[in-house]
Amino acid sequence: MNASRRVRHLEQGVDLRRAQGKLLPIKRVAVLLGLGSLGLLIMSLHQPVWYLVGLFPAFGFGWAWPGLFNLSVVRNNPSAPAAASGITQAGVYVGSTIGPAAGGWIIQQGGYSALWLAAAAQLAAAALIAVALRLLVRRARETKLAQKLGAAR
Repeated sequence: MNASRRVRHLEQGVDLRRAQGKLLPIKRVAVLLGLGSLGLLIMSLHQPVWYLVGLFPAFGFGWAWPGLFNLSVVRNNPSAPAAASGITQAGVYVGSTIGPAAGGWIIQQGGYSALWLAAAAQLAAAALIAVALRLLVRRARETKLAQKLGAAR
């Protein structure tokens, strides 16, 4: 793999073409969030070399998830995609409003290492929540299917 192709893969976050059909969009979101969290953890080491090492996974992977998240939301709510994605976008805007002030406060209290650790914890928590919610949706669908099959007998 040549250098330009590697850079392109980093910019895209993950080569989703190879993962096509293997991971559902929400699972891909969890992977991207997890990799972004690792990058932020590396950045919390607060040395210039670690900023360079952590920068690409933190921002390349850590910010590659919104499109896949919206895809997952729309696929799971085909009868009302605008309403469903609108609800999730409200969360993005609340975070964009609160984030800078909260980040400034964290930096004031504990420095940049504390900020990167807090951000890493948030991405890791979001990845875990994404996986947990996917499991809940799957169980609900299986229960609904079992009920339909039971009623059909």
